Amino acid sequence: MEEKSSILVVDDDESTCRTLKLIFGKKGYEVDTAGTGQEAIEKAKGKFFNVALLEIKLPDIEGIELITPLKKMHPDMVIILITGHASLETAVRAMNEGASAYITKPFNMDEVLTRVESSREKQRLVLENRKLLTALQQELTERKQSEEIVQASLQEKDVMMREIHHRVKNNFQIISSMLNMQAMMTEDKKVLESLLDSRRRIQTMALLHTQLYQNESFEQIEMGTTIRRLVDFLLDLYGKVEKEIASTVTAKGIILHVSQAIPCGLVINELVSNALKYAFIGRASGSIAVSMRTSDDDTITLTVKDDGEGMPEDFDIYNTNTLGLHIVRNLVEEQLKGKIEFKRNKGTEIYVEFQKK
Repeated sequence: MEEKSSILVVDDDESTCRTLKLIFGKKGYEVDTAGTGQEAIEKAKGKFFNVALLEIKLPDIEGIELITPLKKMHPDMVIILITGHASLETAVRAMNEGASAYITKPFNMDEVLTRVESSREKQRLVLENRKLLTALQQELTERKQSEEIVQASLQEKDVMMREIHHRVKNNFQIISSMLNMQAMMTEDKKVLESLLDSRRRIQTMALLHTQLYQNESFEQIEMGTTIRRLVDFLLDLYGKVEKEIASTVTAKGIILHVSQAIPCGLVINELVSNALKYAFIGRASGSIAVSMRTSDDDTITLTVKDDGEGMPEDFDIYNTNTLGLHIVRNLVEEQLKGKIEFKRNKGTEIYVEFQKK
């Protein structure tokens, strides 16, 4: 049975507390109240509330000052401020502190219900996606353990490895479908974009695992064909909507171990997707080139180049909040043990170097 959603109403006006408790109680919420900031903190110490409705003017503290301690205890708590003393400056400050919404008194109860339900739905989506990502990490851990068992049993290696990669690919497809269903349920453009980006990353990993279980070798991936398929997949996804984006792939004879091929594929996915989404805004055509070459000392150089608008002059990958580029940096530095460089040259050129295993 699904647990009831809980609300903490923090307001020194007993009439407001009674009204909100009555209305939300009828909607199936479990409601508790607090008349001071200190009482609210004490109640939050002993219980997680899905939503907190905070009056800005409290006897002992401003409601905005409560946001930080409540968020520190419960990062997933939805906080909505209510006040009769509205100002743009206060609203901006509240949002910066972590509030989800801002409602002025005298408030319309339909508006309050709508704000709470909308914020609660976004909270559910975040928590469900976190569970999906945890399940994915668990699946990857189990796959690694399975591979170690397979290596210890050479007679059963081929059959078991083929089955593992096939099941992982199917699991990725299931998770991708679940994310797609979640995306269809949201109207928030940022949430929608995040869900679709997550689905794209999972589909990329599924494509790489398809290559693995179709290969004669379950440990090596031929990168030329893999990159071509990946770029074609991304072009179908982004590049052929009112645009003509030409692409070239050069990676003849490059074969990588799966431990490097998968992070490489994810890096290419992020960089090409980023180019397709942002490099050709306002243009009807463009080009993207992906190449991979190896030197005599087994240094692999991956290059992704476009002829689009180019990165900003002050761009610094170490000072960006973009999730995709954060993923790229971690994959290159932590998994490939390599380095990455961005250049502006009639567009953007990105170089990734690492040592082949």
